[in-house]
Amino acid sequence: MEKILIFIKHHLTFLWNGIESLNTLIFMLLFKSRIDRVVVSVIAECKQQPYIFRRLNASNAQSLFQLIASQPKDDLRYFSPHGFELKSVQKQFKK
Repeated sequence: MEKILIFIKHHLTFLWNGIESLNTLIFMLLFKSRIDRVVVSVIAECKQQPYIFRRLNASNAQSLFQLIASQPKDDLRYFSPHGFELKSVQKQFKK
């Protein structure tokens, strides 16, 4: 199954985009309210000065992109569920 999905992702981009959109819709319908509750409670628990914990939103895409771009490439080698260019980061926020 994994090989089929990888093939679709790399060779049938239009179909992969549809699968991602459907997955996002189903995930949000099933889990959005629970995630929202958990995020609020986790952020409330994490009050460690001088750090500020908050939920990121689409307006943070440029800053997040710059943070990721400043990391050594070796640190990102094993974490690559999607691209790290600005367009990819912005796309993740839309999900």
